[in-house]
Amino acid sequence: MSRPSKKKQTNYGEELNTLLDKGRFYLHARRFSQALSVYKKALSIASKEQKHRVLNGMGNIYRSSGTHDLKKLRQSVNLYHKAIKDSSSLYHGLYFSNLSASLAALDKWGEAIETAKKAIELLRRDEKKGIPHGNQIKILELEVGLYREHEKREK
Repeated sequence: MSRPSKKKQTNYGEELNTLLDKGRFYLHARRFSQALSVYKKALSIASKEQKHRVLNGMGNIYRSSGTHDLKKLRQSVNLYHKAIKDSSSLYHGLYFSNLSASLAALDKWGEAIETAKKAIELLRRDEKKGIPHGNQIKILELEVGLYREHEKREK
């Protein structure tokens, strides 16, 4: 079996990035079925090392389109767990952040709080390594407070 040339590998990566950009465009335009179709195509060409990016994006689609659909929200949780499992630690903070939002949407406040705290810990670690995350940490800290308020109301 022959190995693909470097040029084909580079184009493959470019094709994946183009598909991910297109999927994000459809997601932000709230064209969920088109976004999911693009991400499924991206998943079919993604290397093992890049698969997590597609899974996270698909989780975002299910979370955004499933605001009041428990099945879609659960699917987003499953996809985020897979993305975390398949990714390097560099992406874990972001993926835990996304996971916490889906857990909160499912009213799983305790899990959402713990997951958001884990995301904060990971993002702070990244920032110490010089990887900036903008306001993401502050946003998560606010979300933890909101999740705690919801958790108290339900007790």
